[in-house]
Amino acid sequence: MLEAALLSSVTGLLWVLSVSSWIVILYKTWWVWRVGRDVPLAQQAFWQAADAVQACHALALLDRQAVLLPLVQQAYPSTLLGGSDDADMPTADERLRGVLWSLRVVTRQIRWGQAWLACVAAAAPFVGLLGTVWGLMDALGSLTQVDEVAWGTWVPVLSQVLSLTGAGLVVALPALLAHQLLAPSLDALQQTLEDFAADLMAQVPA
Repeated sequence: MLEAALLSSVTGLLWVLSVSSWIVILYKTWWVWRVGRDVPLAQQAFWQAADAVQACHALALLDRQAVLLPLVQQAYPSTLLGGSDDADMPTADERLRGVLWSLRVVTRQIRWGQAWLACVAAAAPFVGLLGTVWGLMDALGSLTQVDEVAWGTWVPVLSQVLSLTGAGLVVALPALLAHQLLAPSLDALQQTLEDFAADLMAQVPA
């Protein structure tokens, strides 16, 4: 009973790892594709705008995933655009710190999911191997108590426990491929974001 419960738990865990990794893969692929289209247009519109108000409005329309917008909101807070009193306006140093803080937040957003894909890629084969080893131990222990004629009844059992290692590899492979294939696009996006933040901080009014 304990062995059957463990094997069921291993199978269920592999299923959870597979489903969750595919959710991350599909969402992250869509997100990278959309951001890759929006960011160049949003940057161009921002730098070509006549003033900060128009630049922020253009960015709000084009930056649909809010990758660049948080940085701009820190550099040009709404108090500056709304004509508030000077006493309410953040200082230049405060705005620069706000841009850096937003950069860290958005960087975490860019890297979201990568750690989980790496975890699934590393853990799934070992989860499958655990089920295989435990199943083999149980099967071999039981084989010593049966006669030679009953060997044929254990072939499906051995095949089932061995298939858990294969299932672990099947779960791990898409996660590993997605992690490696998405990494260059995410690195390029992060570099673009850092360059934009540097240019933005250079333009922050004193």
